[in-house]
Amino acid sequence: MQTIFNATQIQPKWPLRFSSVHGPYESVATARESVLQNFTFLLQTIPGEWPMNPDLGVGIATYLFESYGSPKLDEVGSNISKQLKKYLPEVQLVSANFIHSDRDQDSLTTVLKIKYSVKLLGIIEEIDFGLDPVTKTTVNMSTLNSKVGEL
Repeated sequence: MQTIFNATQIQPKWPLRFSSVHGPYESVATARESVLQNFTFLLQTIPGEWPMNPDLGVGIATYLFESYGSPKLDEVGSNISKQLKKYLPEVQLVSANFIHSDRDQDSLTTVLKIKYSVKLLGIIEEIDFGLDPVTKTTVNMSTLNSKVGEL
């Protein structure tokens, strides 16, 4: 099998998969997808996970066992904003809210709805992080509310 290296590779796409077009791994296709992947990694990285950069990360999974109405849950927006200013300054947080019902409370699940913008790309998008004790975090990177070019 011959590998062709003439395609532009921004960064490897996660999860890693072999690609005969881009070399060893598939690549993200656009700058928007690259920013989204970097933002998702920043949200999921637990502070202290990177020994040479111990303050890197929001650690969404650390909010999993916080009780509903906990003051720590109210701090998630400011924590995300601080991390974005330091590590992804092109991304601006619009809002970050935990969304759950009484039924979710009984099953220990919640959703963190994050709305962000990237002025350089002209986008406003939402990411939903589902938090539950079984899967820890699941990410729904839907762009249903994406408003390209309407900043």
